[in-house]
This record gives sequence, C-alpha cells and structure tokens, in this order.
Amino acid sequence: MKLHEIIKTHQDPVLWEKISDFIFKNIKEFKTVLNGYKGTHLGGLSIAEAFWLYFLLKDIKPKQIIESGTFHGFSLYFIKEAAKSFSTKIISFDIDQTKSQKYPEVEYYSHDWMDKKDLVEGESTFVFFDDHMDQDKRLQQAVARNQEHILFHDNYLSLTHSHKPIRFCDMQDAIFCYTFLPLYNDSIFVDKSKNNQTYRWLTYVQRPAGAV
Repeated sequence: MKLHEIIKTHQDPVLWEKISDFIFKNIKEFKTVLNGYKGTHLGGLSIAEAFWLYFLLKDIKPKQIIESGTFHGFSLYFIKEAAKSFSTKIISFDIDQTKSQKYPEVEYYSHDWMDKKDLVEGESTFVFFDDHMDQDKRLQQAVARNQEHILFHDNYLSLTHSHKPIRFCDMQDAIFCYTFLPLYNDSIFVDKSKNNQTYRWLTYVQRPAGAV
C-alpha cells in the first residue's frame, strides 16, 4: 500500500502498524537517497520529515511542485529525487537564494510565490510551505490559487510557535487533513540537532481536484 493511501485511513485503529510496515519496506531506498545528499540540513527539515515528503511526492506524482522556502536546499533535494520517477515542474521560492544549492531540475525565484502569476492550478498540483510564515495566510493563498495538495512545515508568526493552523481541518472543501507522526523507531530518524519537544510536524491537506 502506498503512503498516500495509508494516511487516507487515518481513523484506522491499526494505522501505526500500516505505517511501521511501510517504513520497514522502504527504509533501504530512503537511506540510499539520504546518503546522496552532500550539504547541510541544519535549520531545515528533520530526516524523518524528509522521509514523509519524499514518499508522499512519489505517490502523488504531481505535475507541478512548488516549494516556498528554499534555504539550503535539503528538502528540495528530496523533492527532485522523488520527481525522478515521474514528469513534473519544480519551482522553489525564497527571498534569499544565496545559501541554496542549485539543482538543474529546479526553477529558482528570489521573491514570494504569490508574485509569480503563471503557476499551474487545479488537479495534481502540490505546494510545500516551509517558509516561517503564517500558515493560515498561506492556506488561504493556496486555496485561492487552486492547489490540490498542500503540505505545511513551520509556523513562526504565532507568539506560541504553534505549528498547526486553526483552519487546517475546518476547510469546507478539504478531502482530509493529516499530521505526520514523528519517527524515532529507527536510528536514522534520531536528529541530534533538534529537540524532541519542539519537533515540527508536517501537516498535509488534500483538496478536491479542480476545486475553486
């Protein structure tokens, strides 16, 4: 069973067993991909979060992938590696691209994603927000630009540093909303650069294809 299909059964009492089985079957592939990364990931995704991102994209196979928040390019590395198995356009936005590793498969822009007007909308579009912005605002933007798949990481505008926007699971047109669990059952996922108490979970929202 694919990761995207597993998380759609998020109310299943044996969900964690399914996820554990998925990790066991796919960890070797992920380790191989991870070992190919030569840069830094300090301040970016944890290794566990990169695992979810990589396999979610491989399952969805979107025709357009947008990242808001390039930074060093750690998450972008897994995006472009996942995209080797299908045809897509990858676009990454950051107001400062000077720290970013540059991959030939990616279009880079040094401005906000809302400033680019010719993005693909509708079915099989994927936008990943990892930009320390207010996620409620980003969610509204993604809906306005008709993005089907929306993934969130970081939300630092709140005084309490809450990483889950209040409207995630209250969207009227959302098919479902799922927050990925942290992974510490394999040594590869133990990230000593991060404190477990401030672990930044990924939250994924899927909207109906073609919704407006």
